[in-house]
Amino acid sequence: MDLKTIIEKIKEQGVIPPGDLAEYRLWLAAEYGYLSEKLSQILKEKPERWLEIRQRSDTSSDKIADRLWETTDSGKEETTLKISLKTIEKLSSAISSRLKMYETEARLQQ
Repeated sequence: MDLKTIIEKIKEQGVIPPGDLAEYRLWLAAEYGYLSEKLSQILKEKPERWLEIRQRSDTSSDKIADRLWETTDSGKEETTLKISLKTIEKLSSAISSRLKMYETEARLQQ
């Protein structure tokens, strides 16, 4: 399973069984933890690398140094990871809402 597959399943299927949603949510939580750890490693190296970039480019502008950082492999990965984490947050929230709706419907039927 991957993030793209979950998104496609949610978009294609109108009604998704609660058990499947719970599995998606569990996978998303694990993926969030994994990606957060990767981002943490990048953020640990960023200050040192950022200073190197700033010194190497001989710029006094933080903005320019930020843009130069964003062009490095680590900078690009940082951006990608942040977007993926935000996507997972939104999907998890939507799945939680749907599960709560199912729970409410089940209680009303009793």
